[in-house]
Amino acid sequence: FFFLPSNNVIDIQKDSLGFLWISTNLGLCRYDGYEFMQVGYVNVLRGLSQNKSDVWYSNEKSVSRVNINSLNIKNEINVVNDAYNYDDHYWNLFVDSKKNVWSTDFHHIKCYFPDQHRIKYFKMFDGFTVIPNIAQFAEDAQHQLWCVCLGKLMKFNFEKSHWTIINKDFE
Repeated sequence: FFFLPSNNVIDIQKDSLGFLWISTNLGLCRYDGYEFMQVGYVNVLRGLSQNKSDVWYSNEKSVSRVNINSLNIKNEINVVNDAYNYDDHYWNLFVDSKKNVWSTDFHHIKCYFPDQHRIKYFKMFDGFTVIPNIAQFAEDAQHQLWCVCLGKLMKFNFEKSHWTIINKDFE
């Protein structure tokens, strides 16, 4: 019986095959109902999300995905080569139904388009915060993307590529 590589558990997700994926500060594991299996040797995981075929994760060096069938790992974003190297963090990963990968850092919501290998930044904050996970994401039944960012409820308009604050009248 294999145990987790660390007692510091960061996140858990269930994939479309029913496996549980557990991220720790010392690695990523898949649980099949009987035992834990470490997948790759990555450390300091910061985000975990999944779609039908992949589990996505981020750490201090990259944003990557693991194919849930083959367990092959593919690095998608090399953080060191990121255009915004002063803010190289990818927290709170979320994969929407369009297969875009959303994340946060200290100042931005970021959207990674895997088919285009492109990142779009949405600046949310000019000040200083010590917490890089400034937003949480969810998608409703109509595939509308929602986010709570710095106390504001927002909805993403894909046609205009813009976040709209929903609760601005209550400030």
